[in-house]
Amino acid sequence: MAVSGGARSSWRTLDVSDRVYAAPTGTLSGTVLDERGRPGPARVTVVASDGRAYAPRGGFHRVLSPTETHYFRTAGAFEVEVPAGEVTVTVRRGLEYRPITAAVQVREGGSSEERFELARLVDAAAMGWYAGDTHVHDLHQGRYGLTHQDFFNDLVSEDLRVSISLIHMDGTRLMGRWDDLTGRPHPLSTGDHILLYAQEFRGAYGHVGLAGVSEFITPLIGGAANTPFGADRLNADYLDAARAQGATGGFMHPFTGLVETPESVGTQEIPVDVALGSGDFYDVICFWYDERVNARMYYRILNAGFRLAATGGTDNFSDVWRDPGPGASRTYAHLDGPLSVDAWLAAIRERRTFATNGPLLFLTVDGQLPGSEIAVAAGDGARAAHLVEIDVATNSPLDRVEILVNGEIAATHDVRDMGDRFRLESTIELDGSGWIAARALGPASPLVADSYAFAQTSPVWVVAGGREYRSADDTRFLLAAVESFRERVVERDRWVTAEDRERFLARVDEAAAVYEGLLRALDEGY
Repeated sequence: MAVSGGARSSWRTLDVSDRVYAAPTGTLSGTVLDERGRPGPARVTVVASDGRAYAPRGGFHRVLSPTETHYFRTAGAFEVEVPAGEVTVTVRRGLEYRPITAAVQVREGGSSEERFELARLVDAAAMGWYAGDTHVHDLHQGRYGLTHQDFFNDLVSEDLRVSISLIHMDGTRLMGRWDDLTGRPHPLSTGDHILLYAQEFRGAYGHVGLAGVSEFITPLIGGAANTPFGADRLNADYLDAARAQGATGGFMHPFTGLVETPESVGTQEIPVDVALGSGDFYDVICFWYDERVNARMYYRILNAGFRLAATGGTDNFSDVWRDPGPGASRTYAHLDGPLSVDAWLAAIRERRTFATNGPLLFLTVDGQLPGSEIAVAAGDGARAAHLVEIDVATNSPLDRVEILVNGEIAATHDVRDMGDRFRLESTIELDGSGWIAARALGPASPLVADSYAFAQTSPVWVVAGGREYRSADDTRFLLAAVESFRERVVERDRWVTAEDRERFLARVDEAAAVYEGLLRALDEGY
């Protein structure tokens, strides 16, 4: 086989049963139990006396690159052969259980049997909050042959209540199984954990997730040079077509670079899409990109008056050993009733969410959840005080929790010595209309599958006298980004027909007209 790989048919299974070890070994057997004493899936790290990490024979040994944390997943019971001596075992299950770290002695030639009983840090579902991931993948070029059951066990081991697994194309290659998309939860789904296959459209100017589609919107890719899919296509068209199917669409790993100028932002289509009313959510948190950069653009969009849910989507390939696992970036959505995928997606559309890679932020403003609107009379809203309450649960260390008003930090809480469960209160004075949200930041940690800990809530909106808050500066910025985007696509000129070109540019011009109309209204005092 060539060093670059080969077809699946060329793979061969090698017999490695006859082993000679450089040092004496023993066997560690473990069972992971939940708070009810039931065996269940989990993520496990085993570091032996030689300082190396080990996984079960024939298992899938994985690595979290930010901290070089090695791990494997278990369905509930595992057995690992390790060098004799002290072995350190860490067991985790999502963000709501306290991680377990235990030292175990393994004798030469012996077998150590251990039970690891998980205890909850918080039961978010009891509060109406359900964890999910808007952007996971199961298969990528067939690097490791995950079955549906393998993949589902991965999702449960991260305690993801809803997982949106996206089928897409990379160039001319299909990533996933075509038949998995049905618009209904996968048959392996249970009342506690739901797997839904959906579609990702990968355009030249950003990727969008289409959760809940029952039929593919084709082609699955656009702007892919030197392929039959070289023509540029609007993400907005896909988002609108998904909405026509009753699906929920949004922006994944939105900005991969700097966002300080309209020209840098104009590399993405998002300012066009939001002006056209397309899209429901924005992945503020994504493993691959800087959360603070993506958050800055999220705040600009909110400040221009466009309401999107703050969400988290990992964008992982579950069959790639150095990709993060599902749930490295996740979305918590608040439901008023029982868990279902439809209810979870509806909560995202209603912006009852927060995004996180570790800390859990349960926010209320004057008792209202994220996504809510607080109406006050004109004049009465001037310098009105609003009570912001935050309930925090975190396994990973945090430095600070910040209260944001219209994208600016209005209050900061130093939380470095406050433990893993605490409450915060702030009184925020708001002059008229605006939006209030919270975020948390912390250092790198083996308990965070990312470069640093971050969480971001969707806002609570305060509307005085029926007039929403809008920033003229941010609206002008987004208009300039649309104009820059238009120049970029015209220069590329990747359309098949003149009609395609005219329609594409007409929608871009329509988006620009929306921003121009908003600026006129602001100039006129509306």
